Amino acid sequence: MTKTSKIIIGIIIAVIIIGGIWYTLSRKPTEEEAIKIGVVLSFTGKTASYGEEIKNGMELAISEVNQELKDFKIEMIYEDTQSETKSAVDAVTKLLEVDKVNIIVGPVRSSCVLAVAPLSEAKKVILFAPVAASEDITYAGDYVFRNRETAGLHGKKMAEFLTNEEVSKAAVFIAQSANAITYGNSFMENFQNLGGNIVFSVEYNENLIDFKVDITKTKNKEAEVIYIAAATGKDAGILMKQIKEMGFEGLVVGSGGTLENEEFLTGAGIASEGLIVTSPAFNIEDPQIQPYRNKYKSLYGKESSPFAANGYDAIKILVKAMEYCGGDKDTDCIRDFLYNLKDYPGIGGITTFDENGDVIKPLQLKTVKNGEFVPYEE
Repeated sequence: MTKTSKIIIGIIIAVIIIGGIWYTLSRKPTEEEAIKIGVVLSFTGKTASYGEEIKNGMELAISEVNQELKDFKIEMIYEDTQSETKSAVDAVTKLLEVDKVNIIVGPVRSSCVLAVAPLSEAKKVILFAPVAASEDITYAGDYVFRNRETAGLHGKKMAEFLTNEEVSKAAVFIAQSANAITYGNSFMENFQNLGGNIVFSVEYNENLIDFKVDITKTKNKEAEVIYIAAATGKDAGILMKQIKEMGFEGLVVGSGGTLENEEFLTGAGIASEGLIVTSPAFNIEDPQIQPYRNKYKSLYGKESSPFAANGYDAIKILVKAMEYCGGDKDTDCIRDFLYNLKDYPGIGGITTFDENGDVIKPLQLKTVKNGEFVPYEE
């Protein structure tokens, strides 16, 4: 064989190899090569109940989209953060380095989102948080999105409500967690800007089981309302029960993100009656979402929570982005699709993302009546 022939054959082989690589990288994934989405949620630990709710909503969405999609299917890879920052970092590292995912949903806690955002951002991987509310997440990265309103909006709405009710003296209990601190600080800032007076405030360890000393201080300061910014339903339930046991007769209000759940209602018991919280504008009675409601109740034997609805919407929105972008590989395309999403009719509310990847959604007030959270009627 001549030298020229060898060169020609070499070129042909190179073209075949390059062409094969291009085809593999560029073609849409098939059902046999399902798109893998990483999911990092709390399945154990203090926020495990939230993780299960989100997973329920996501699984319902997956069952629907995998029946509807023609070009590809979705496969979820679940990892447990154990409600802890270190475990969240380990889980995301594994998803990025071993599973090579391009999209991650979660985590639950804001502190965990803030810890893992630099990892996903460095890889240009989409990080989509369904419930984390800390305002610090606003600036966590260009590929970070969430369909949960920032805690700052909740604090503002509650401050406006109390001002309209002519309440002027507030005490504030804030758990030492990223979410709770944002809720509490936002409420205090807005309440004071509207002319209110913070007569007492305290940051507490979420593992605390005795709040009696600080509740006594609250009563001595003649507070008219206590605002609870809790870390979990558990610490909120303990605090709420002791507030009523100590004879506080004013209003008790708070952030719905960690109070509007079964864990809180169980822990607080009858003491939960009359609590008022800010909540996403998720209306389980909305005629438009009854198909979702019925499917969810049939599958899980209970009503959907706002967290479950956000998990469902997260999958539906991300699938729309992947359909538009031809799969999950072009994360710049997915990012830009999300930034431009306007007025998406989600189960958890009409969804629009702003320039920081934060969701714009309406809020409502809810109260506990006969052991259930229901819309508050002013």
